[in-house]
Amino acid sequence: MYAANAYNIRKRWPVPGADHRRLNGRPAGGTVRDRSQVVAHECHSWHMPEWTATARANATPCELLRVLTFPDEIRRWSPVDFDIDDLDGTRLAAGTRGRVTGKLAGVRVGFDVAIHAADEAILELSADGPVGLDVRYELTKDESGAELSASVSLRRGGGLTGRVVANAMAALLSAGALEGAAARIARVAESRPRAALA
Repeated sequence: MYAANAYNIRKRWPVPGADHRRLNGRPAGGTVRDRSQVVAHECHSWHMPEWTATARANATPCELLRVLTFPDEIRRWSPVDFDIDDLDGTRLAAGTRGRVTGKLAGVRVGFDVAIHAADEAILELSADGPVGLDVRYELTKDESGAELSASVSLRRGGGLTGRVVANAMAALLSAGALEGAAARIARVAESRPRAALA
């Protein structure tokens, strides 16, 4: 009945010394495309890349938050199959920690997950394993529902496994995994009966 619209995904590389101030709670700049330019002014062996995607849904921020934080809902949109080995509580909530395992590039990997913020405005978490991931979802109510802005930053790990997983993760994200996930999050939120989300 409703169609989620996901768009404007690009990999971003942080600019040394750049001003990352925010205006009115949002990153400075215009559209997501404007904020997703690939620029590097210094030569380093490794830059921490960032991928971004945006989707709109005919759903409330609260409905989107449920899809982002309940494990059974996360499995409906995650681009990678995973098992939850440990989790404080039944959902991702601020201050909780957990451990998840999954397979990437044929390698079984585990990540320790820490939830830094989880409310109707933002979900922010970090995951540490063979590589590090910093993940952020911003939820903004608009006239037709809500907008979801997602970003993933990749921190390179050490050793052979870290390099293999970092390359596989970068390839997956560059191929549009975050864009696809954002669209699925919106569709799942739209598909849920409103009464079940009360």
